[in-house]
Amino acid sequence: MAVTYGLALGLTACASTPEVKKGELPRIQAREATPLARKACNGDAEKLVDVAGKGRANVRHASAGGKAACSEMDLNLDGRIDMMRMRSGDGQIAYEQHDLDFDGRLDQQVFYEGNALVRKELDTNFDRWVDTWVFCDGAYIAQLERDRHHIGRVDTWEEYAMGQLMRVRYDDDGDGRIERWELYREGKLVEISFDADTDGTADRVQKDIPDTGSAVEPVSCNGRPVPASATPAAAAPAFNTPAPAAPPVPAATPPAAPAAAPAAPVTTPAGPSVIDSKTAAPAAPAPAAPKVPATTPAGPATIEKKP
Repeated sequence: MAVTYGLALGLTACASTPEVKKGELPRIQAREATPLARKACNGDAEKLVDVAGKGRANVRHASAGGKAACSEMDLNLDGRIDMMRMRSGDGQIAYEQHDLDFDGRLDQQVFYEGNALVRKELDTNFDRWVDTWVFCDGAYIAQLERDRHHIGRVDTWEEYAMGQLMRVRYDDDGDGRIERWELYREGKLVEISFDADTDGTADRVQKDIPDTGSAVEPVSCNGRPVPASATPAAAAPAFNTPAPAAPPVPAATPPAAPAAAPAAPVTTPAGPSVIDSKTAAPAAPAPAAPKVPATTPAGPATIEKKP
C-alpha cells in the first residue's frame, strides 16, 4: 500500500505533536481506495454447528491438514454469513470480515498480528469500497485516514497520541496537497492553519477557537471504552498556546478513619471467548451451595463432513 507523508505509526510515542515546518507538506502520496470483497473460507474438512437448535447450521469451521483454518458465522440467524475469521498456520487469528448491519454486504475487515488488532478497514458509505483506514497502537487508535469526499483516495489524515486526537490534515480539493491542518490539545481544537499556496508553511493561523466544552475522551481501537484508570494524559502539542494555569492547592482534610481489614480476594474464572465486542464484565460468584450431582446439558449438535 502507498505510504502517507512519511509519518510512522510510532507517532504516539512522541512527547508532543510537532509543528509543521516549511516544505514538510508540499505533496503527499495518498492511499488509494480498494474494493471490499468477501474472502473464501476453504479447507479439506469442515464442522457444521447448529447453535440455535433449529436443525440448520449457523457456524461453519473449516480445517486444513488437521488444523483450524477459518470459520463462518451467522450471528443473527437469518441464513446469511455475517462474520468470517481466518487463522494463520499457528492457529492465531489473522483476519476477519464483518457485516455489521446484517444487510448481506461487508462493512469492515480487520487485521491481526499475534492475535492483537493492528488495522481496520471500513466502508462507511456502503459502496463496497474501503474509504476509512484505522491503525492501532495497542488498545488505542494511533492514526486514521479517510477518503472523506469519496474520490477514490485518502484526503484526510488524523493523528492520535494515546487515543487522543492531536492533529488533522486536509487535502480539501483532492490535488494531493495539504491546504489546511488543525491542532488539538486534550482532544479540543485549539488552532487552525491555512496554506493557500501549498508550500508547506501556513499563510494564516487562527487561534481564537471558540470553547468546545469538555475534552474528548481517548478513543480505543477495538471500539470498547478505555478504562479511566488506564487512560494516560496526552501531552500538549508543540505550538504557541498559553499553558494552563496551575491547579489550586486542595484544602486540608481531617484524617480518615482507620480502614477496615481488606477482604480476601475472590478469584473469578475467565469466561469463554465471545464474538460480541460489548461483553459485560463477569459478575462476582454466588456463595457456594451444597454439592449436588450436576446434570450436563447436551452441547450444540455438530455434523462432521469430509469430501
